[in-house]
Amino acid sequence: MKFYEDGILYLRAASQLKRGRGNFNPVAIRRYYSQNSLQLTDVLFWAENVYRAEYTLTTSTRRLKCVSLVSVVLRDGQTLIERIKALNGC
Repeated sequence: MKFYEDGILYLRAASQLKRGRGNFNPVAIRRYYSQNSLQLTDVLFWAENVYRAEYTLTTSTRRLKCVSLVSVVLRDGQTLIERIKALNGC
């Protein structure tokens, strides 16, 4: 499964409070994911509103196994990404 196809799914899942700024900027997301491939390999419940995501990030020069903690928030009946914290430098 290709994760965050062209950055669109990432943006839809992002908290509306963060959309359009920094890493949640649609132009930056599209540029990044058009040059790199991110493949989700596993998601585990970590704590209340926090999940541990494992994924493979492939750039033009290397392939990395990455782990992040993804904090989510419930807004208007939707679960949205509030924050992503990389655990191993990816």
